[in-house]
Amino acid sequence: MADTEIGGSGVWRISNADSWYRLDLDANTVQQFVDASATIPGGELRRLRAFRHCEVGRRGYWAMHPGPADPVDSTVWHRTAVVVSIEREDDDGEA
Repeated sequence: MADTEIGGSGVWRISNADSWYRLDLDANTVQQFVDASATIPGGELRRLRAFRHCEVGRRGYWAMHPGPADPVDSTVWHRTAVVVSIEREDDDGEA
């Protein structure tokens, strides 16, 4: 079942034209799966600092804690390409 925007909890698959993300709002993590043009280096699992928004037809936007290549005290902001689909991955189906 496809959703048009992300609710406040759960595990979500967010897709755009050339990549997809696994966003776990319960564990506060995000991972990007793409080709060599990945903007989250190496598709590494990153901890979320803040989740702003994500809905079909718009860009997703969130902040992550620094990764190994980032300054220790930084906040890494990420903006996706335009989202084409959002699907809930966890089993309970509640948003």
